[in-house]
Amino acid sequence: TFTVAFARVARPEFGAGEAPAEECGHGRVLLVEDNTDARDAVAALLRAQGFEVVEARDGEEALAAALEHRPDVVVMDLDMPGKSGLDVAREIRAHPQVRDLALVALSGHGQQSDKDETRRAGFDAHLVKPASPEALVAAIEAARERTGPREPAD
Repeated sequence: TFTVAFARVARPEFGAGEAPAEECGHGRVLLVEDNTDARDAVAALLRAQGFEVVEARDGEEALAAALEHRPDVVVMDLDMPGKSGLDVAREIRAHPQVRDLALVALSGHGQQSDKDETRRAGFDAHLVKPASPEALVAAIEAARERTGPREPAD
């Protein structure tokens, strides 16, 4: 016979600039990422922060998902097979129904020239992978403040 005892762990205290999940989020995020593991991890993080997450696997699915689900913010990888995140951003900015969506690039490319290119394509923010959870949530919240919440999709 043996006994296992687990220590009860107190809920962690949040530092400056951090908020518990129930105090942030509560918006709809379209997450566009072709890497399944990365998409699953980021989606789980966002859901834990209180966001509703709609997922798209590539650029082809992204515009259709944006039109169908009308997210508050699109968080999108840039390097995807077929249509790149830059191409999708340009399509979103040109489409009358979704042109005002907030766009956050989440990319492995972080040179100033990459950030300039995402800005020209219409992104509101550019985060370099791996972005901290705090930086990702802050970028989403800042983008939401710029555009305001959307009406739910029918």
